[in-house]
Amino acid sequence: MRKEATERYRMTIVPISADQVTADYFKRQAEKNLALQQLRAFETKPLALKRDVFFVPGWAGEDGQCWMEPYDGVLQGHAAMRWWMERLVPSVGQPRVHFLTFSREDSEPCPSFLEFAQVLKRKIRDVIALSQPMDVVCHSMGSLDAIAAITQPPTPLQSVVNLVAVGSPLQGIFYGELVRPIDELLPFVRWEPHHYLQVRNLNSEAAPMRLINALDTRRRLLTRVSALSTIEGTQDAVVMRSARLRTDGLSVALLRKITARSICGATHTGPAGVTQDPRTARDIVNILAA
Repeated sequence: MRKEATERYRMTIVPISADQVTADYFKRQAEKNLALQQLRAFETKPLALKRDVFFVPGWAGEDGQCWMEPYDGVLQGHAAMRWWMERLVPSVGQPRVHFLTFSREDSEPCPSFLEFAQVLKRKIRDVIALSQPMDVVCHSMGSLDAIAAITQPPTPLQSVVNLVAVGSPLQGIFYGELVRPIDELLPFVRWEPHHYLQVRNLNSEAAPMRLINALDTRRRLLTRVSALSTIEGTQDAVVMRSARLRTDGLSVALLRKITARSICGATHTGPAGVTQDPRTARDIVNILAA
């Protein structure tokens, strides 16, 4: 790991008072309550989607639980996006909401998200034509699958209107090589061999990440989508400071397509995960409704 890459991920610990911790807690609760009120307002008037919406899972989460199922010990007000979509979107008519999942047979041949991009396009093509306008909402590595599908041949997606990246390592991670030796010390962890290969290719210096972060790729991405929204949890120790697209070298016109949101206190996954937080659900619904 080069020194500059290590420096980019170094976190500074700043001591805070107990009063500040309490204040931050109540601030988060107020934000969540407001988000819930705004979401419930949509229940009185069904959300009219403008385009089909695809929810895409991330690394080692091929079953899509992050989007479809609540976690054990779910926090009050936290719910999966499928729960919200079933309540806010009419059950009949078009467009529709699609929660994608990937099988072991889909994932095993993919050494990185570049190959996963082809699987993603196939999953979308099974539902609608790739030329049909769509919105794509992704968690974690799923956003890299989508970016590769939009920017890389063959037959790149050129019809994505809103791309929403939730808790996604858009600039890569620095610890991919460490995952396997650490997991070998934890008997309850059972990743598949192809998962270790995929996570190594998420390293910020790995060839797939260098390709995705190349200036030409980032320009191509923002030229082909109408808007890119990134949503990051401030307590996401998996993604840390990697959740925003690099902006160096981009024109002002392309920069205007990017919106970055932070969800205070949200983690990468689990009961307090960013995909289950009502503030994230509110933000996604607002994007889809715009």
